Amino acid sequence: MPLPVIMIREEGVDVDLVIHCPFSGVPVDGYDGPCLSDTVFFVDHGHGEVDTNSQTVRQVLELDESGDYPVAVLIRELTLPGAFVLQVDHGWNGVFSYGFSPVRVA
Repeated sequence: MPLPVIMIREEGVDVDLVIHCPFSGVPVDGYDGPCLSDTVFFVDHGHGEVDTNSQTVRQVLELDESGDYPVAVLIRELTLPGAFVLQVDHGWNGVFSYGFSPVRVA
């Protein structure tokens, strides 16, 4: 079963939207790039390169031969109880995707 996806759109916000992990409370974006943790297992800032600290995520992407966008592959191929993907439409900045899990994704 694919990972559930929650989509939100950032509209009319005068300040930068800060996304926090719902499981740990950790902000997922920092000044030095994505803040990957045990409960934030991937971040994609809409450019097709997934930042991850998970070997499982790397293996899924390496084995895929479909040519699909990496986030679409992860949504389709990963089965992680309680995990989900949050996609935030930032308008002209694109759609950013964040993978959250209640437990560490090895």
